[in-house]
Amino acid sequence: MIHVPSDIRKLKRRSASQAMPVLPNRAAELALRKEILGSLDGAFVSEKTLKKWMSGKISPAEARETLQKLTDEWRKSYSPRADSVARRFIERLSEASRERFAKSVKSALGVSRADIFDSASIHAAAEVASLEAAALIRSVPEDYMSQASEAVMANFRQEALPEGRTLSEHLQYLLDISKTRAATIARDQTSKVNTGLTVARATEIGVEEYTWETSRDLRVVGNPSGPYPKGNAAHMNHYERHGKVFRLDSPPPDGHPGWAINCRCVMRLIIRPERLVMA
Repeated sequence: MIHVPSDIRKLKRRSASQAMPVLPNRAAELALRKEILGSLDGAFVSEKTLKKWMSGKISPAEARETLQKLTDEWRKSYSPRADSVARRFIERLSEASRERFAKSVKSALGVSRADIFDSASIHAAAEVASLEAAALIRSVPEDYMSQASEAVMANFRQEALPEGRTLSEHLQYLLDISKTRAATIARDQTSKVNTGLTVARATEIGVEEYTWETSRDLRVVGNPSGPYPKGNAAHMNHYERHGKVFRLDSPPPDGHPGWAINCRCVMRLIIRPERLVMA
């Protein structure tokens, strides 16, 4: 629901206008990225532990037991914390998104103020997003620990590790990959949640359409002059969507702007005053 302190009859005579994009909150993204990276600290196998294993004074069974103990301790200390990290992330992102959404609508309507009131369905959508984010937050160190355990056991079996890496080098490689994934998850979740909440809020106040807008550079998927001239099932050709109108209730196969992995596109909501649901 939206409330604007102006003459509604006069407002409804205004023509349709395009709103400013509701951009993702990058501060929330960086905070989530920091939290996920922090979770890896407790999961990483230390150089001291590695040297002990490589000394030959510990059996494979003892090494596996140590790895399982490290995993169990991490799960006990960090896994519950992932829920609170996800909640804070979603709350921060949702509040920033709501404020930017209100500012965008206010500007499009030409009014001095626009108050957005979230319904129970918006709160429910945020709760679902929180659960999904928590699962992803846990997955980064969980996957690292699983792969690290496999590498340690392969090393004890004297099996060659990928690309001739030593165990220490391979564990560092796995850690680097995990850090890259942490950044991707933080960025992707920030964009997806922002898009989801924007669509939900826009739909609730009566907005039905938007204009697709790309970042207009060579990195846009589908740009024939760029490095990604062809799209795929996960991230289709967005270059050809620029400037076209889409309905909120009928998203493209790979989702609205900001939904596909690494999508930097935005939506400009088309505000039609006569269709708005006002308090």
